[in-house]
Amino acid sequence: MGFLKSFFYAFRGIVGCVCNQRNLRIHTVFSIYILYFSRFYKLSVESMCVLWLLIAVVLALELMNTAVEKACDAVTREQSDMIKVAKDAAAGAVLVAATVSVIIGFYMFFDIKILKRIVSFLCSTPEYLAIFILSMLFSTLFIVIGPNGLVRSFREAVVLNTPLENEEIGEGSLKKKPKGKK
Repeated sequence: MGFLKSFFYAFRGIVGCVCNQRNLRIHTVFSIYILYFSRFYKLSVESMCVLWLLIAVVLALELMNTAVEKACDAVTREQSDMIKVAKDAAAGAVLVAATVSVIIGFYMFFDIKILKRIVSFLCSTPEYLAIFILSMLFSTLFIVIGPNGLVRSFREAVVLNTPLENEEIGEGSLKKKPKGKK
């Protein structure tokens, strides 16, 4: 396997997991918001390295959890105590990392003055507030229905606004034209 192909396969694995694993989307969205809002804090280089490391560990463990689940499902779909232990342990590893990350994040970011400054910044102009609210809405949709669902919903919305071939609009509904007639 070529060196560049290995990066392609790794990237494909990440994208596939983001598209199909809700928990990875949750971790990804939270990571993006944390990194964005961390700019309001005067974090040292060491603190930023810890922040990036925590994010990487949680995301990597979520990817590994997916790999363990898929590998176990490929072996058998029947009930197996060993498979159950493997899947539960992989999920537990993610839970431990995420919990420790939240605790460390609490110590790094819980500062009432800075939190008030963030709220003040978001509310300082209607544009900032609107962008933040729209980002929260998009993030929620991204988490709940995923990128594939967003694309599918967008396509359906576009198709509903465009008359389709072999269909005519009449009396408020779409009626198919009989084949052979124009």
